[in-house]
Amino acid sequence: MVSKGHRKAGKMGKEFEKSVANMLDDIGFIEIDKKDVGDSISMKWYCRQYKKFVGIYGKVLTIDLLLFDHDHFPNKLAVELKYQSVGGSVDEKFPFVIQNMRKLFRDHGIKGLLLLNGGGYNTNAVKWSKGQQDENLFVVEGRSDIYNWIEDNLS
Repeated sequence: MVSKGHRKAGKMGKEFEKSVANMLDDIGFIEIDKKDVGDSISMKWYCRQYKKFVGIYGKVLTIDLLLFDHDHFPNKLAVELKYQSVGGSVDEKFPFVIQNMRKLFRDHGIKGLLLLNGGGYNTNAVKWSKGQQDENLFVVEGRSDIYNWIEDNLS
């Protein structure tokens, strides 16, 4: 049985994904179907819940948003969204997400972006995650910083 808290967290996570997708739409990205990824589409696009790449445990990953922008991310950008409004366990997944993003870059040249929203994360987990950033991995926390990062790096 799924608890009320888990259902609410799932709903908020979906709302967060929708919000980021709307930001992408606003700056000229087009949502495409997952089956069209890999075709020679030259426009700025994104797709949701993409499943193809293998993670560190040898299982297929589900990438929240995969996007392509020839000018900024010609090898694509994998976007992982984590929402947590109160204390919980989502922040315990950060190291796993970051290691999978590093594997995506090593194996496919795909850079990673971890977006954190909700404010309920352990501050040390966020600090650690931000300390992992480099030219291939970006970590952004908070709605206004997420909006600014998207505007600055994707428009």
